[in-house]
Amino acid sequence: KSGKPVGFGGDAPSVTVAAPAGAEASKVPLKDNNNGTYSGAFSPQAPGTYALIPVVDGQNGSPVSVNVLPLVDPSKCTAS
Repeated sequence: KSGKPVGFGGDAPSVTVAAPAGAEASKVPLKDNNNGTYSGAFSPQAPGTYALIPVVDGQNGSPVSVNVLPLVDPSKCTAS
C-alpha cells in the first residue's frame, strides 16, 4: 500500500484488459505466489493495442500498453 515491495502475498489484485475498439474488456485471473508477486496470463483474440490495467484495493494502477501483431503465415516465409 505504501509502494514498497513486500515479501508475502494475501492481497486480492486483479488485471483488467481493455481490448481494441469493438472488443469487450475482460479480467485476468491472478495467482498469488505468496511472496509479494502475482502471476496471470491472457490470450488476445485479435491484433491491436491492449491496455493492461492493474487494480489493487479497488484502485486502478498505471496501464501498460501491449501491441499484438497479426499472425504470420509460415508458408509464405523464405530464408536464404
